[in-house]
This record gives sequence, structure tokens and C-alpha cells, in this order.
Amino acid sequence: MDGMTSSSESQAAATRPATPPATIDELRRAVRRGDLEVARTLLEVDPSLGRADSAGGGSLLLEAIEREHDEVADLFLGTRARTGGEDLDLHEACALGRPAAVRRAITDDALAGETAGPAGFLPLHRAAFRGDADSVMLLLETGADASARSENAARLTPLHSAVAGHGRARPQSEHAAVIRALLAGGADPLAEMDGGWTPLAAATQAGAAELIEALGGAPAGA
Repeated sequence: MDGMTSSSESQAAATRPATPPATIDELRRAVRRGDLEVARTLLEVDPSLGRADSAGGGSLLLEAIEREHDEVADLFLGTRARTGGEDLDLHEACALGRPAAVRRAITDDALAGETAGPAGFLPLHRAAFRGDADSVMLLLETGADASARSENAARLTPLHSAVAGHGRARPQSEHAAVIRALLAGGADPLAEMDGGWTPLAAATQAGAAELIEALGGAPAGA
């Protein structure tokens, strides 16, 4: 009986109509706007959309995280958890600050750390932006390049990402510790992004005394 039931369910799944493109587009717009109620309604109707892709590449979960729509991101995570598990890929895990998930993703695919994701950022850029020192160290220990450039016009290093992320720090962020780990891994605090900005110059412009000191600049008031 169990085998017959399983077979029937599989056949039903195979014949179930795919989610209409218009529905996916509506969810993408909801994520872009941070519209929690629309996103919740659509995910309740079709929980499989919890793993839907963004129009720009990567997942809608990742887009929600990077747009700082935290409640929408939590909604995606909850939907995934109810439908087979969160199943975070490396970019998602780094953007969320989940070292255990980062370790699992690297274990599953040793080359994942070298793969650029949406907008041309590597996992190390995302972990550095989040201020997740544990994930940064895991990535470095498994071969990530501390000086890697983003594959976009800005040509950011992970140090640039760490400084940029400091302005959007979340609870438990450790951007100074991230910077120290990157420097220990060989990153250059004077590396220039497109436009000539160095991580040290960016930290100085932001008045981030802790980061300035971590980058080897003069302490505040010196």
C-alpha cells in the first residue's frame, strides 16, 4: 500500500502544472519591494517558490537578504524548512552568516568558494560584508583568495566588502575581526577598487575608527 501511495503521489507531482511565470514575477516584485504580505500569500499558495530564482541570478532568498528585507528572507527560510529543509547554498550561507552551513557547502563542493554569484561577488565578499569572521576563516582555510576581486566593474576585494558592510552591521557582526583575518591571509589594505578607493581610505571616510586601526591606519585622535 505504501509503495502504491508513493507511486501515485509521484505521478500526481509529475502531472501537476508548473507555477505560472506571472506568479514568479509577482513574487520577484514583492521581494524587490520588501512586500512581506504579498510574498507570504504567494508562498502559502505555492511553497515550492521558496527555492525560486531571482531574475538577476541566484535565489530570491539571497536577493531578500542583500536588499536587507530580513522579514521576507525569514519567510523564505521558514518555507524551505517546511518543505525539505533550508538547503542553503554557499552564497546564501555566507550572506546569512551561517558558518555551519558554509562548512557543509564547502564539504559538498570544494570549488564552490571560487564561484562568483549574482552581481559578480564571491562567497568571501558576502561573508566579509556580513561581518562573519568564522565563515571568512573557514573560506580562507579551504583555499579562498583573500585578495580576490569581484567579477564586476567595481573590482572590490573582500576588505572593501568588509568596510562597506560595517555601515550596515547586524547583531554579532565582527567586521574588524574579518579584516584582521583577511590581512593574515595576505590581503592588501591599500588595494584599489575601481575609482581608486582603498579599504583604508573608505574606512577613514566613514570614520570607522575600529576598522581604521585593524587596517593599520592611525588610531582615532592620533
